[in-house]
Amino acid sequence: MEVDQFALEGGKASRGFTKDRLIAVLDQVEMRVERLRKDTVRIEEEKDSLLSTLDSIKHSELLLDISECDKDDITRYADRILSRAMTVEVTVRTDRDHQQEEALYQVGLSTIHDT
Repeated sequence: MEVDQFALEGGKASRGFTKDRLIAVLDQVEMRVERLRKDTVRIEEEKDSLLSTLDSIKHSELLLDISECDKDDITRYADRILSRAMTVEVTVRTDRDHQQEEALYQVGLSTIHDT
């Protein structure tokens, strides 16, 4: 969904109508930001899954059944893919105010004491 550029264009309108158009555009942008955040989390999870798969392959018992030369080929191939995967950085940061940080800290403390 593209942001409604028409709504941003000037025109002869009352202030209330202009405000409503701008709020509608901001609503669209907010929805797209939330979708972007969700997609980013999904990509981060996919990266973790790929890294886990590569680790499993590198430590697989199946490597015991192949020649040393083939094992080296497989290991180099997995290492090359791992290096490329590690170049992908995905981050979603959640900004918190002091009160939220304190509440999160308290939840963390209670979790530690409950285990």
